[in-house]
Amino acid sequence: MESADRLPIGRLNRNLMTYLFAHGGKGECGIRMVWDQQDFRNNWGFLAHVLLPAGVSIGYHRHDLMEETYVVINGSGRITVDDETEVVYEGAVIPNRIGGSHGIYNHTQDDLEMLVVAVCLEQGKLDTVDLDDDLTEQ
Repeated sequence: MESADRLPIGRLNRNLMTYLFAHGGKGECGIRMVWDQQDFRNNWGFLAHVLLPAGVSIGYHRHDLMEETYVVINGSGRITVDDETEVVYEGAVIPNRIGGSHGIYNHTQDDLEMLVVAVCLEQGKLDTVDLDDDLTEQ
């Protein structure tokens, strides 16, 4: 669990993020798993705190065994879901359904910060198929 406290309290902390390339995207995004599948007894996949600096993307990809929801908490970006692209802003909540393709590009000069929530069809089964598009040309 995130916390040794009596309650499993997660904390969003940019200083604890690891930076990596995500799903063939452009540049490195910050990511930190607040909770993952081992923290629950159901089909919960994970809760990730994600930071996309200016010009960085999570590449276009799909999941056949899980659904994700992106929750934009700061900034804005261009999200593509099933070949439809929209600009999203702070407060946007975007579902990415099983078998659907999705990714997001921070086309602005400011950081894009979000939470990614995943739920699996079967407990403990995560999957990803990268679709070789960094979404920078939309």
